[in-house]
Amino acid sequence: MPLFTTVVSFVEGFKPAVQAACAPFMMDLVSYAQAFGNGQSEKVNAEMYLPYVSQTIATYILNVKAQNFTAMGNNLGLLFQILVGSADLEVIAPQQYTMEELLTLRLNALSIFTNETNAAEVFQGFADALNKTDVNVTALAELTTGLQTLVMAANTLKSSLQTGDYDSDITAIETFITEVLEFVRNAKAGLEADYALEGQYYEAFFSAPLKTLGQALFNEALNLPEITKMSFEQQEDLLNGDFSDFGEISAQIAQIVYANL
Repeated sequence: MPLFTTVVSFVEGFKPAVQAACAPFMMDLVSYAQAFGNGQSEKVNAEMYLPYVSQTIATYILNVKAQNFTAMGNNLGLLFQILVGSADLEVIAPQQYTMEELLTLRLNALSIFTNETNAAEVFQGFADALNKTDVNVTALAELTTGLQTLVMAANTLKSSLQTGDYDSDITAIETFITEVLEFVRNAKAGLEADYALEGQYYEAFFSAPLKTLGQALFNEALNLPEITKMSFEQQEDLLNGDFSDFGEISAQIAQIVYANL
């Protein structure tokens, strides 16, 4: 996970940087950590409070750009508190599920790609959250389940080609090409519906891919506590089969990640 790797790398370089910059105050910092910290290592605390570490670093970067030195100092102070475990923050953790609940969750997640009714509910929730009333969610659902069928067809082709039988290889290739062409013929309405729903994101990416990707990753880092909580809410939705709410939260996350593009 690139975001996690970036945050951990920052954290690993944080302590030496503070020691070099704040050498006269190191004893005070050590005393503070011993008196108010939780006794865990910086790495453990960084992992435990990762969403807040990410958010603090992103906020620090914003303040660097704005040359707001007081705010930068506050950010570094908060980051130090997080890493020594003295900050009063909620540990954002997923719900612990039983094996039966995990199986239900996974099956419901898979059903979004195999069950047109469930897929349509997801896309309807997504469209409703964006106040888009003219999206053909049925076509989107058909496109989604069709993609899953295409993946299965590709896997079947791969297995067939491993038999070494020339005639069966030819038949398998012909069957796969037929299924691809059938999918393409039926994909127009779904692709148009997908563009109606998410076209603004595609346009931003194709016009400036690196800028869009960078801004999206930064938005994710800046809002990671909120996004993480919303992702856990989506797990609950999948467990309960609430596909519409799953779609609504997906749209809300997309709006956060792709803001300011």
